[in-house]
Amino acid sequence: MNRRYIAVFSIALFLITLTAFSVSISITTVDPLASRAYVEYVLGKASGTNPPEIRSVLLNGNPVSSVSISFYMRALLQFIRVTVTLYDDNGIVIGSGSDCGFYIFPGIQSMTVPVSPNPLPSQVARVETSIQVVLLCN
Repeated sequence: MNRRYIAVFSIALFLITLTAFSVSISITTVDPLASRAYVEYVLGKASGTNPPEIRSVLLNGNPVSSVSISFYMRALLQFIRVTVTLYDDNGIVIGSGSDCGFYIFPGIQSMTVPVSPNPLPSQVARVETSIQVVLLCN
């Protein structure tokens, strides 16, 4: 009889645990539906020994006012310049920007590049990025 109570208690505890940690999240809360079916991203990589490379790109704002860039650095103590160019469906530049920063340690780093002019996200068909190691930021 004791085994039966232990089994029932265990199952009840398991179901209570599931209920306590279940959360309903709609898909639009996690990732709003894009206004375009397709956007092409070109992630740049520098040349040379131990080149940094861009790993991810995120358009910020509506209209797009900046682009968040994550990149991987392989070397210590580098000045890094990132350039972003936004194109429409016809290959015309609709926004661009560049920023430079000094990074001490290797690993994943991030930079937010301001873009001008500020296109609507629905106008952006292609995002082209480049990354360079430079001697100084000016």
